[in-house]
Amino acid sequence: MASRKEQQDKQRSTRLFHDISSLASRLVDIHQKAKELGIFVDDRELLRCPQCGLAEDVTCEGRLTTVQPDDENYADTGMRFEEIDATHFRCPQCRHVLVVMDEEEARNGR
Repeated sequence: MASRKEQQDKQRSTRLFHDISSLASRLVDIHQKAKELGIFVDDRELLRCPQCGLAEDVTCEGRLTTVQPDDENYADTGMRFEEIDATHFRCPQCRHVLVVMDEEEARNGR
């Protein structure tokens, strides 16, 4: 038979778990809305096409832009790399498919 203190601890743990789950769910929603608004959420490395040089950049406001390599003004082209899946992106300019590795894969040379 559980003591009163053990029951209270279990109730607190259950409430804490539900609070954390609720916050995590809200954070996922905010993350998705930020991406929809064009805000770079730093969930991957910025992309640069090895074929044509088109590259992503981030403004000081956090907006994701895409710039030509020779544009001294860093003007946003309005083009965006197409996410094929979590590790593959298509260049909007030359259609080259980039393979993006996570940090661990890059360290291991995969």
